[in-house]
Amino acid sequence: MSTLAASALYPTPEGAPLRVAVLLAGEFAPAWLCEALNRLGDAVFLDLQWYQVMSVPSVLPGNSAYERYQRADMRLLRELQPILQMRAIQQIGRARALHFVADENAGSSLDAHGLAVLREQKADLILAVGMPPAQAALAACARLGVWAIAPEELCALHSGRWLLADFMRGAECTLGGLRVYSSQAKGWLLLEPGESSVAQLSFARHRAYQLQKGPAQLLRALRRVANGMTPRSRVGIAEARPGIGTLIRLALRLFGRAWTRHRPRMGRAERWCIAVRESDRGLDPDRPFAQDFRRIDAPKGQFWADPMPWIDNGRRYVLVESWDYARQLGDVLALELDAQLRVRQVTTALREPYHLSFPMLFRWAEQTCMVAESAQVKRVDLRVAQRFPDRWSNMATLLHGWRVVDATLTEYAGRCWMFASVAETPFDDGGREWNELFLFHADTPLGPWLPHPGNPICTDVRRSRSAGPLFMHNGRLIRPAQDCAAEYGRAVVFNEITTLTTEHFAERRLGTLEPDWLPGIDGCHTYARHGRLEVLDAKYLAPRADTRAT
Repeated sequence: MSTLAASALYPTPEGAPLRVAVLLAGEFAPAWLCEALNRLGDAVFLDLQWYQVMSVPSVLPGNSAYERYQRADMRLLRELQPILQMRAIQQIGRARALHFVADENAGSSLDAHGLAVLREQKADLILAVGMPPAQAALAACARLGVWAIAPEELCALHSGRWLLADFMRGAECTLGGLRVYSSQAKGWLLLEPGESSVAQLSFARHRAYQLQKGPAQLLRALRRVANGMTPRSRVGIAEARPGIGTLIRLALRLFGRAWTRHRPRMGRAERWCIAVRESDRGLDPDRPFAQDFRRIDAPKGQFWADPMPWIDNGRRYVLVESWDYARQLGDVLALELDAQLRVRQVTTALREPYHLSFPMLFRWAEQTCMVAESAQVKRVDLRVAQRFPDRWSNMATLLHGWRVVDATLTEYAGRCWMFASVAETPFDDGGREWNELFLFHADTPLGPWLPHPGNPICTDVRRSRSAGPLFMHNGRLIRPAQDCAAEYGRAVVFNEITTLTTEHFAERRLGTLEPDWLPGIDGCHTYARHGRLEVLDAKYLAPRADTRAT
């Protein structure tokens, strides 16, 4: 196990630390909130003072229809259960006691002694955890006022209840973020907001997927404030208070969703195939239309995806992730194609005791280099071909300490750039790394790789995760991305990067390649081109027998 600190995802703030007074209104909280508080203590840009606020009215588990529903629904959490598990708040042991005062008209505050204590601390910001919105006297104790995390968030049954509306209506994606009441904005805000996919069949799982981002979102917001910036925010969503009628309607909808989702999958399993063609023009990112592609299927017991085309000494290759259903691991295979684009030879390019996918090839220093996804071991490794395509040696580790997927390197304006999705969570997030995109830059592919100050540069599940290498089209830099809102790898979205510097990033969405270019497919998540050789992949449902090797 490496003892190196994890690679930095953000530049370190400069200047004096941000002084934050943290008010704790309870002794226990769901794990996501406990982790958020724990990570504050590791942030070098924060100067923290901890206080326990006594006598704050708490939200206790009851026996309402909603609570009975959530008790049953939380049995479906499985691997996500730790996110909502109740824990003791560690900081209580060293927190100074203050006393709560409630006023129905003016909001929550502290007694005169407590207010005097906070004024003496000269805090920049007060973070009130488990407290109602603050009244003016409390907000005046800090230069930037109060961010209040609602009392409901201290209860596992009610934490994230405000997410119910989009789940009820079956939205493909939902606006999430860390929900706080800002005394300066005089309203609820979602800090560090982003569009994420909705878990369609379980509200408990949907809450867990969103809330596990809380530790990262809180630190991002405070980091921006420490840098003298305004944190990213959107107007917050009102708290949902569902009654029995609402829950009956939801139960009927969930039955319909489950039938719609699982009926086509009965006796079937997801597989991927690739498709190739030779073309002088390539897909138009504004109006992508795929035609004349030759489909190539993997043998039974495998699927092939993440294709990367490559021309080596005039020979056509496509490197792919080859998923083995029996081993539950992926290797990188090299498919050599003949002039008719048929597979003439299959070679194992790279195999490790851990999962590999998304082989990214490029030329540097007159060498053929590869970065293959190895999120399972929390590394991004750079390899160089000793003999293409089946002999590689490690050249450098570019990032470490994070689950990083689909790292994509390109050279532009004299610098090297790496786009990658990172699972910035202490929990098992169910493989939902596709929600956010991070950017890094370096002088050469060897690094050191520096984080972009705009990280994460995209927080939209409809266009964050990479879908292949960047390419130039009519003088424009194009970034293929995945639309994973409805499901993972549903479509390829093309984005034009309009600004790419070490300080700023901007892009605009162009066209979408829908999964309609081959009969029977329902997903597509990779597009790549090298020379005249052009490749796609496609997802489809196949008989379960096809997942067993013959």
